[in-house]
Amino acid sequence: MGVFCMRPLPKLAPFKKDLPFVFVVWLVFSCAAGFRVFGVDRDYDQYKFFYDSIISQLSFSDFRFEPGFVLWAWICKGFLGLAFDWFLVASAGIAIGIKLFLFYRKPYFWIVLAAYIPTLYLLHDMTQVRASLAVAFVFLGLYLRFNGVRFVSLVLLFVAISMQATSAVLAPFFIVPISWFAQRSRLWIVLLVLLVGVPGILKAVMDSLEAINPLVAHYVSSVEDAEPNMFSVRSIGLLVISFFGLFQIGKLDVECRVFIMVGVLGLVIFVAMQQVPVFAHRLLELLSFSYFLWVTRVRALRFFVCSVFVLISFYIGYRQIFIDPLFG
Repeated sequence: MGVFCMRPLPKLAPFKKDLPFVFVVWLVFSCAAGFRVFGVDRDYDQYKFFYDSIISQLSFSDFRFEPGFVLWAWICKGFLGLAFDWFLVASAGIAIGIKLFLFYRKPYFWIVLAAYIPTLYLLHDMTQVRASLAVAFVFLGLYLRFNGVRFVSLVLLFVAISMQATSAVLAPFFIVPISWFAQRSRLWIVLLVLLVGVPGILKAVMDSLEAINPLVAHYVSSVEDAEPNMFSVRSIGLLVISFFGLFQIGKLDVECRVFIMVGVLGLVIFVAMQQVPVFAHRLLELLSFSYFLWVTRVRALRFFVCSVFVLISFYIGYRQIFIDPLFG
């Protein structure tokens, strides 16, 4: 069959008794993110200024954000007539809904959710609107790609890039033949290429992104973020978890293998981009979403791996609320 031949979407899991509770979780946390119940975050003012600046005639050149995000904001304001807070609710609703769909199809849903809320929910869904949407679309695309829906997965990749250009770092996982991830010998070749070739690839990607998005030039010279620290609790914890994932990667299914490799790629980038702290942190944060899609699926020492992951998540949440607060 052709590359772009449409296939049926993966079937939803049978109805479960806790599904209504998942709906309540989606509704509550979408509204909480949109109305910023924890307070105004660092990015709130620039997003509000951007939204208030949108006029009835659509224009991409007047804004520094990616075109897909500009189009989405224009639809919400110019077509749907949403106030800014409801625009945030709608954005969070889409992103959180997709993520809950991905979580719900994995083992131990509530453990994954408990780890997600104090980490990327606070960081992405409640602050970084573009990153939140991009993560949702690109990982849904990856999930569909490895479940036989190639064309839709590519569309979602482009949608994610149009929301936040850094999502392009995951493009190789949409291009490399699935058979390479299925065969153990080729799997390790792909991993080796990522470990060795990622610095040069990122340099080329950054040059391209700088030409597309003026924010990139600002990020490159930014000193706002602390220098990447591979000896932090987060870094060491993710490294330990990744080690256990790699140790049994050959015994897991193709989708799970890819998510493990995405997490490892995030750590490699974190080390390789020491001189550009903002990119090191942002890309690690983006790629770290993959851990939520595989940690509960390991076979050996599952309890230990999940326990470490949850403890790290709670620690990150504590830091984001009390030590280096995201909200004012």
